[in-house]
Amino acid sequence: MHRILFPQEARCLYDWNGQTISKCALDKLQVGCIVRCIIRNESSEQVIWEALYFEILKIKDGTFWGKTLDIYRLGEDVIGLPTNTIFTFRKNHIAEIPIMWQPSYIRKNLILSYNTLYKQNGFILYLKNFSWYIHFFHP
Repeated sequence: MHRILFPQEARCLYDWNGQTISKCALDKLQVGCIVRCIIRNESSEQVIWEALYFEILKIKDGTFWGKTLDIYRLGEDVIGLPTNTIFTFRKNHIAEIPIMWQPSYIRKNLILSYNTLYKQNGFILYLKNFSWYIHFFHP
């Protein structure tokens, strides 16, 4: 089967729990981080999507080289991108950063880089020392 793979642009950035996080976290990514991207395969027969986790191996000029991981895979060859394959993507393709899966030195940097994660409807929800806090304000 003919396969053409495209990383999809992410509209929002999420943590593993599905909570929206600030895109400033993308600037803190380093080699060794784990991220999730949605990859589309446009074959002549059909279009197939899969959300894959990647371990970042290299970052250069805004391009990330990531190795596909066998985490929550739908099947080894659902889209034609086997586990342990190197694939390139950019910041705007990253849809998820599972913060607690990162190496400890990176996780700490990610959390300290943005204490304020969610600001909506009169409250700010922020993470401090791995605990969630809510601060109410008048918009």
